[in-house]
Amino acid sequence: MVNIRPNSPAQLIGLQLGDVILEVNGSDVEKYTLQEVIQLFKGPDGKKITMRVERQGKPFLYEFYLKDLLN
Repeated sequence: MVNIRPNSPAQLIGLQLGDVILEVNGSDVEKYTLQEVIQLFKGPDGKKITMRVERQGKPFLYEFYLKDLLN
């Protein structure tokens, strides 16, 4: 089951199930494999992530900072 982790940076900024990721940090995700896209979301706490997504045909831009949810 696909879900957005409660209290994660993604959930706190308003990402929703069904959002289609178009860009991560200015890079078009179409040129990457799924594993490469996942790697774009890895890094130290505080790493800034910008995302352009599409929701029901409308573009949205989000910005958040990574944080360790396991500690």
